[in-house]
Amino acid sequence: MAAFLITVPSTISEQSTIARTICHCNHLTAFGRDFATPPNTFDLLKFSVNDLRDNGAVVTAILLAFFLYSFASAVIWIAERVRKRKLHHTVRLDDNQNGRLYRLVIWTGAARHAGTESTVTFKLLGDAANSDVRSVDVAEKVFTQDSQVTLSFSTAEQLGNVEKLQLMHDNSGEGSRASWYVDRAAAEDLTTGKLSYFFCGEWLAADRGDGQVVKTFPVATEQDLRSFGFLFPASLRRNLEEEHLFLSVITMPEGNTFTRNERLGCCLCLLTLSMVASAMWLSDEKATQVVQGFSLGPFSFTLNTVYTGIMTSITYFPVIIVIVLLFQYSRPSNKGDRRVRDVEMGDPAESPTQQRRARRLPHWCKYLAWVLVVLSALGSAIFTVLYSLAWGKDKTERWLSAYFISFMVDMFLLQPVKILLLTILTLSVRKSQAVKTIFEEKRDPTEASVICSSPKEAGFNSAAFRLKRKMERLSMTSLANIKQAGMRQRRDRRFGDTFWGIVWFCCFLLLVLNIANEHHSTAEGFRQTQGTVSTFLQSVDEVNDALTFWSWLEETALQSFYPETSYNGGKPRWEDQVFTADRQTVLVYPPSLIQARVKPGGWNNFMPPPLSLSQT
Repeated sequence: MAAFLITVPSTISEQSTIARTICHCNHLTAFGRDFATPPNTFDLLKFSVNDLRDNGAVVTAILLAFFLYSFASAVIWIAERVRKRKLHHTVRLDDNQNGRLYRLVIWTGAARHAGTESTVTFKLLGDAANSDVRSVDVAEKVFTQDSQVTLSFSTAEQLGNVEKLQLMHDNSGEGSRASWYVDRAAAEDLTTGKLSYFFCGEWLAADRGDGQVVKTFPVATEQDLRSFGFLFPASLRRNLEEEHLFLSVITMPEGNTFTRNERLGCCLCLLTLSMVASAMWLSDEKATQVVQGFSLGPFSFTLNTVYTGIMTSITYFPVIIVIVLLFQYSRPSNKGDRRVRDVEMGDPAESPTQQRRARRLPHWCKYLAWVLVVLSALGSAIFTVLYSLAWGKDKTERWLSAYFISFMVDMFLLQPVKILLLTILTLSVRKSQAVKTIFEEKRDPTEASVICSSPKEAGFNSAAFRLKRKMERLSMTSLANIKQAGMRQRRDRRFGDTFWGIVWFCCFLLLVLNIANEHHSTAEGFRQTQGTVSTFLQSVDEVNDALTFWSWLEETALQSFYPETSYNGGKPRWEDQVFTADRQTVLVYPPSLIQARVKPGGWNNFMPPPLSLSQT
């Protein structure tokens, strides 16, 4: 009996017998199986009620998913009717009939207790003139957490180029509602249409930050607007809130036509469709273990894995895209559309702000999207259960646990990473568009326009006069520290840019080192060196004249460089002709021979002197 040793990765087949051994291996090529596997099938006639009773893991998981969807829908329905907090407000500070018209948009931060109930005042400073200290004293508290407030007012003369913005409040709120965190602001001259942007990101509070309730912010320069330290955090947060399907159910922007219930329906559809796609393209381990594997840094995969992943995505991804687009770009219903109204004065309702409307799909497309959600969710659930019945209990439980682990990893890790990379790519090619998106003024046709009472209408108000004088004194105090604030702001921006630059450099360096160390294997190098030596240098010691040299060149060197037979004795295929005789070394360039003519005795000039050992 001949004995042999298998040195390549292989497994013994269950079909092996005492007289015959069948091995599955991935040596050199994939034997007997292509990497493209067909989708799984099942036979409806073989199922029974007992199979469903004995294999209830998938059924339980699907019922739990539908229960969680129903519970979340009910919570969203109740929360939207109980908590009607508006985040977008328009406040008119005067009749806007005289002078130059301006609009100031202020975004309150999303931090805890960021909103304020104190009376807010502001002042715009330009290179030609300054505005008066204007007070936003309304009955409704508009500066709430994560809110956007649009202030429209007029000035007696043109301010010119706006250079600074002063924000302050009287700290009259109760407890934590006295402080205020301002995220950013934008001022617009409605006559010329010129926009000025301000980076704020500071607390106006007596008990937070530096303890100041009045701050002066310089206008952002073009370089500040295009800085990565500002654009990246703001764009990343916005993209996570709007683009992450599961996270956006909670953090959906106010006034978005893609509602929370619609996003929740897309989440259910994504879960069920991905389950049936995973079950449909689940590979048989015994059938695909012979496919040759590849490694790229810390990742290892096979062609079958790549093919299965692509086909799984193609199976369910287009349906999700269609449903999301139908929800996102369909016109909302006109029922309950309240027009702009005056809260304080009770004037007749005004028409909404005229804007260029984007082209949208008809409203009935939303009903079509809901039909697709119901059909895809129920159909996917039924087919997933049928696949699980065909597999049996053990294989189903292994697949179910592996699927939910991969789904959680995709939802909490891969999706944020994708949004992170998409944000970086977008900022690298469209910085100006990112700035416009960050400072975009959200408008809602149902938002209320709040008008402050004018002194001419209500008479002399001593409390308002004292408040204005107090704020004017605080304004003068704040102007004395504007240079120091500007230097601190520029220092923080440079620190942020430097920090993120170091972070990305370290990530890139770790990736390069990981890939380099993965392919740096001394064992493989040793075996390749030994194979090269045994292939090309065999019998080279017998070369001592021209006749033996030509014999070595023709029989050993050329046959090793250009083998005429493959490992199985046949003619090499075209993809094997790039390898040398050892089937490991790739011939990247034709070999060259260099003839050196040396005079008799001249070779010693090129040789190092012999090593002599002296003994003392």
